Amino acid sequence: MARRRREHLMVAQDMVARDVPVRQVARDLGVDKSTLRYHVARGMDAPDGRRDRPSALGAWHDRVTAVLARFDDPRAQGDSEVRVEAAVGHGVLRLEFGFTGSHTAVRRHLARTYTARSVRAVRRVQTTPGVQVARLV
Repeated sequence: MARRRREHLMVAQDMVARDVPVRQVARDLGVDKSTLRYHVARGMDAPDGRRDRPSALGAWHDRVTAVLARFDDPRAQGDSEVRVEAAVGHGVLRLEFGFTGSHTAVRRHLARTYTARSVRAVRRVQTTPGVQVARLV
């Protein structure tokens, strides 16, 4: 429901206000009923506070970078082609530094902090037999 349009939320709030069962409204909109209840109770313009929460690894950034550098992970130098698995990084942080957070927190931190470089797309063009051309977009 978070990515649904405002119109969907307005329709859902209107239907719930007219005593249409939440289960039916959720089925009509194609969302789970608990998701619908959450968004209807939260209101139209209420901010989603999950995005603003600090990361569990905010204070651990230097140690995460050191672990990546130890395994020659290119993310530590700014590249992002061959990567160390988040599970390996989590294991090292847990065993050597006493990190108590979850593997998912490490994975999210790596995804947020070290984003992948954009790759230029290659467009293949249909040509006559014997001739092949690749154009960069």
